[in-house]
Amino acid sequence: EACYRAKVSYLDTSVAGDLCSEGQQVPEAYDWQWGYREKFEEAGITGTLGAGFDPGVVSVFAAYAVKHLFDEIDTIDVMDVNAGDHGKKFATNFDPETNMLEIQGDSFYWENGEWKQVPCHSRMLEFEFPNCGSHKVYSMAHDEVRSMKEFIPAKRIEFWMGFGDRYLNYFNVMRDIGLLSP
Repeated sequence: EACYRAKVSYLDTSVAGDLCSEGQQVPEAYDWQWGYREKFEEAGITGTLGAGFDPGVVSVFAAYAVKHLFDEIDTIDVMDVNAGDHGKKFATNFDPETNMLEIQGDSFYWENGEWKQVPCHSRMLEFEFPNCGSHKVYSMAHDEVRSMKEFIPAKRIEFWMGFGDRYLNYFNVMRDIGLLSP
């Protein structure tokens, strides 16, 4: 709102945790920001949502593929995996609060024109990544799916994130003893 009133452009890198519902990121978390689209256009300013890597760069890659490489896109699976090992017992590879919010909530994905919601960690697959090897990835709620479905006419768009067994074990212990309660 402040950017609109001041007539200056806006850059957002990630949906804020306080925009989520009951500790759960939901597809509608960005809706209030999308509502500014026409206002910003009329004012001649730009509002950019999801300007990080994912969301952000990955969406640019997908848009490029739609425009230059394929006649149509059936499925987009965004897979985020960290192949490094820092030797620590437990450490997040992103902001811990955001990471814990993402990993404990139900997943949502876009399929055939509607949102699908499934319990956390219920959709897992193992994927062979070039140069990184095989990793388990889990369907996760992620703001990128919300933005991609606005611009890319795919039948299914889903975000997957890789977590090792050790990471999930520590996460489950913290959740089970109440350290991750919203």
